[in-house]
Amino acid sequence: MRKTVIRILTILLGLSIGVQAIAQSRTIKGIVSSAEGAEVGVYVFQKGHESGATMTDSEGAYTIEVVGADPVLVFSMVGYKETSVSVGNRSTINVVLELDSTFLEDAVVVGYGQQKKEMLIGSVSQVTSKDLMKAPATNVSGMLAGRLAGMTSIQSTGTPGADGATLLVRGLSTFNNSSPLVIIDGVEGQINYLNPNDVASITVLKDASTAAIYGVRGANGVILVTTKSGGEGDTKISYDGSATFTNNTAMPQFCNAEQFIYYHNLARTMDGFDPYWTDEMIGWMKEQGIYAETDWQKVIYNNFGFQQQHNISATGGTNKLKHFTSIGFFDQDGILKNTDYQRINIRSNIEAKIADGLSLTLNIAGNTSEQNLPGYNIAAVSEFSPITAAYYALPILATEYNGKPLTFNHGTYYRSPLSSLTEKPLFVDWEQDGTDMQLIALIDASGVPQLAYNTCQVCAGSPYAYFEYQNGVLVCQN
Repeated sequence: MRKTVIRILTILLGLSIGVQAIAQSRTIKGIVSSAEGAEVGVYVFQKGHESGATMTDSEGAYTIEVVGADPVLVFSMVGYKETSVSVGNRSTINVVLELDSTFLEDAVVVGYGQQKKEMLIGSVSQVTSKDLMKAPATNVSGMLAGRLAGMTSIQSTGTPGADGATLLVRGLSTFNNSSPLVIIDGVEGQINYLNPNDVASITVLKDASTAAIYGVRGANGVILVTTKSGGEGDTKISYDGSATFTNNTAMPQFCNAEQFIYYHNLARTMDGFDPYWTDEMIGWMKEQGIYAETDWQKVIYNNFGFQQQHNISATGGTNKLKHFTSIGFFDQDGILKNTDYQRINIRSNIEAKIADGLSLTLNIAGNTSEQNLPGYNIAAVSEFSPITAAYYALPILATEYNGKPLTFNHGTYYRSPLSSLTEKPLFVDWEQDGTDMQLIALIDASGVPQLAYNTCQVCAGSPYAYFEYQNGVLVCQN
């Protein structure tokens, strides 16, 4: 009898526990989204009960069974912060995920998209705008000096508008052109035409694997430049400006007029000749008005060079439309007189989400510049360079005679440092103007099968279509 009672009690207790467990099991539904819209493939599970996990469908919806008195749901997806929500008495829970900034900082732009750093196989280096803009620079190539491992930056001249550095990836590889390929927002471009304030990140692909993507053009390495894009929120307007003074760090010391006359006559006397610069000769030069105690370095050089840059940008948007617009002005006065350079940059990057799976990226950029230089090459060591002419000019000659630059004979030609700076030769351009405009459109239809197929027919097998504005014609690029 006692055993029968125990069995009945055991059965009743088991039924009670089963009924209680069934009563505590509930169904929770909801939608998971982000700033971009509904999120597909979000991992949803109850904390402590991972075996019952599920994932959101194409519309971001999920359904999950939870148990217990106070269950907690966890929402997890790569690139977003993990979110935990206490269920309480609710049966519907909608969640908006936030981007994980630490994940974005670890993302590296490569030739075919983006990867996390730890997933990279090839040799890649990257620098962001935060590091690039720590100190003002006249151009992007100059900003890269010492920033990236394996890259050599060589600046051979300080000529305004031509002081860009020569970039080499892993050294000089050929006697011909060893410059790396520069890709700006997916299209080949000139790195020194960019406004440094528009750059978001720069990635350098350094090994032979770049040839698999870019062919022989990538043999010397590839520099991938990504410009800034808009973000969600109210439009924010920002200003960035700088002013810089430049000066020669070391200059040779030359004899003044008195020292030149003394040592020149001394040298001739030691060689057995009569002094050349006698009192009679100096007196005659003064009568003719061609004698002066001239410091030719002060004649051709300013006390200092001055450069300024100003940049105004506006960024903002919604989850459907984002924009980034900027205009920059750069003005550079050289240390050498009569040398200056001005450049104006404009950029507008627009990202539009037309429909689910269909987006449009439109990048418009342009620049115009004006460069004023002497008629002769000031970078090369040539007879007609004003710098070379000043080194050989006699400190006892006046700069002008009857309102004209005074020349002197040295070697084959008559030269004048002042003439090289102020006179315009017939065969050399005095002013150089340049204007460059670029329009790039990227249509991403990979999420719409029919549109993706049609785009592939246009752009040779890729669901991404680039259109570049070239000489008045919109050209499709892969």
